[in-house]
Amino acid sequence: MRKIAAAGMACLMAAAFPYCALGAQTGEQAKQQENSEYSIPGTWTGDSMDSRYLLEDGTFLEKNWLFQNGRWYYLDENGYPAAGWNKIKGKWYYFSEDTGRMAVGWAYNHEEDEWYYLNEDGTRKTGWLQSGEIWYWLNSDGVLYDDGWRMVDGHKYYFHSNGQLAAGQYIGTAYYGADGLRNPAFDMNIQGKRKPSDEEKEAITRALENIPRQWMDRFLADGWEFMYYTDRKYMEAPMTDRGVYYVHHKTDQKYKKIKFTEPESLTRAFGEYVAAALEADPEQKKKAEELYFISEELSSGSGLPDLYADDYEVWFGVLFENYCDSDIRSEMQMLVPELCSVLNEMLGADFEGLRPSAWEMTADGEIDAGKAFGPALDPELNPPVRETVQGFPANMKKI
Repeated sequence: MRKIAAAGMACLMAAAFPYCALGAQTGEQAKQQENSEYSIPGTWTGDSMDSRYLLEDGTFLEKNWLFQNGRWYYLDENGYPAAGWNKIKGKWYYFSEDTGRMAVGWAYNHEEDEWYYLNEDGTRKTGWLQSGEIWYWLNSDGVLYDDGWRMVDGHKYYFHSNGQLAAGQYIGTAYYGADGLRNPAFDMNIQGKRKPSDEEKEAITRALENIPRQWMDRFLADGWEFMYYTDRKYMEAPMTDRGVYYVHHKTDQKYKKIKFTEPESLTRAFGEYVAAALEADPEQKKKAEELYFISEELSSGSGLPDLYADDYEVWFGVLFENYCDSDIRSEMQMLVPELCSVLNEMLGADFEGLRPSAWEMTADGEIDAGKAFGPALDPELNPPVRETVQGFPANMKKI
């Protein structure tokens, strides 16, 4: 299978599109959207971002919102589509540099490596953002906190590299509860005279940060424990078709222990725990195995020696490890979405609303401005809305 260089693709796209945005929409919003395809009567004149919107009275639409074909635009004081960041009536919005479409959902600045979130009405989000059980924090400029400790509301919190608050997760060998605060009752058990280094603690954090939260909760609720053997280099080293294969972990089902000697092996070890805990039917296992072979062929995917070909828990652990890598998962979802949906179902995984990877933001090669219900129906932002007929401006008609 041809290997896919996701990082290379992302870099190429980043050069062409410094900002990318990803829209999100609930079922109710979609229903509202279906019934709200209205626009001020008129015609676009000119080319792309040099175009102006000519009204029926012969004047150009200026300093106003326009909805057309499922997208929101804002025409500036000269009648041209707003582009980039624009402050309108005291609130910040982002519009595509190429199309003028208003963005909603996640937005990424490749040049600054900064993430933003645009609300359903297009306004820039600040403060706490909750998606399911996941929390994010965006500062007063709307920039997402990530990758380290931050003081918020008088508490010290840790935010992962994907921007998620560390809650119900491990930071190094220490456990932090659902409120994001330390709970030493579930700290890792250190076996060995040597204390873990800061680099090793960081590697543990990275290895476990993308574990689905519900599975970590189940792991601890079932009485499982992590044991770090700091004085050992590996657990076993069988001879395989790839030569000596060093195994740095053991998932002990009998005593409910994940034992490890290298932090990097933790994601795979946890996947073996998940495999044993799942009650997968034969058809699901077959599809999961197909997905494993596909993930093994990707540019950054991992595989196993033939010795483990028939060991369900071991190869599922590798599949789980690959799938927890957001870039590899994005590639798999693009290549074989039907197989990924099976694994999502098996794991009970829900990625809706979560911050995507930069790779996902550039996969389509253009900015997706989304389909939010939009600010054009907000009377504070758009004075003509104050005179409405059945909730819509009187001077608008369906396209």
